[in-house]
Amino acid sequence: MEQLLIAGAAALRKAALNEDAKAYVLNNEVLYRFMKKAAERYIGGENLTETVEKVRISTNEGFKCSIWGKVRDLLRKRIKPQMNF
Repeated sequence: MEQLLIAGAAALRKAALNEDAKAYVLNNEVLYRFMKKAAERYIGGENLTETVEKVRISTNEGFKCSIWGKVRDLLRKRIKPQMNF
């Protein structure tokens, strides 16, 4: 299973750089689920709700987390500035 996840992560990186490959993955339900599982090792979530939940779980388990990009910007708008993860 670990080798499949590593292969999926490598394929995900390639697909992210190729618009045709990205469209193919997004339109193939089975492939999308497989690629999403590989991506979940590296990303917080597909949307704000998934990301916040993963950060809460991870911090409760003692991990330090950072939120970058669009999700961080959305959090700044929706959550009081003094709230830290």
